[in-house]
Amino acid sequence: MGKNEDVEIEYWCNGNKRSEVHYNRNGKEEGLRTDWYESGAKEREGHYKNGIAEGLRTDWYESGAKKMECRNKTWEDRVGNTYTNLHGKKTDWYESGVKKSECKYSTGRITGIANTWYESGQMEFEIPFKIGARHGVEIKWSESGKIESEDYYEKGSPKGKLPLNYTSKK
Repeated sequence: MGKNEDVEIEYWCNGNKRSEVHYNRNGKEEGLRTDWYESGAKEREGHYKNGIAEGLRTDWYESGAKKMECRNKTWEDRVGNTYTNLHGKKTDWYESGVKKSECKYSTGRITGIANTWYESGQMEFEIPFKIGARHGVEIKWSESGKIESEDYYEKGSPKGKLPLNYTSKK
């Protein structure tokens, strides 16, 4: 670490590390921040720049299985306010290791196709987004793999149900 930079380490009552936070010379979080469960298992790891979440963040279940992974991006508006938002792919997993959901963000707004799965691995939902709002045909599957519903959205507003298997007939 450079000159005038600090590391703050907190411990659980049982002596296990609780958190490790790096600070820059201005007293703001900088670099890697890590948090642990009381058991000693890693809970979260994220990167910071000048006190704002920036870059990769990963969360784990206490068992050690990966729970979530995403990226944060910092940006500044026209008047100089600084924001941090999800940007890029965000993935969640069940504790079993099976993928639970996956979607993409652009400066904090969900975009493109978001997918969710049952813990069995079967697709549950396919949800189209445009600029943060549902837009297009949302499909829901049963756990056995049968299409249960197909709903149409336009700019976030439900516009009605489609006949079953409408999208699968394309």
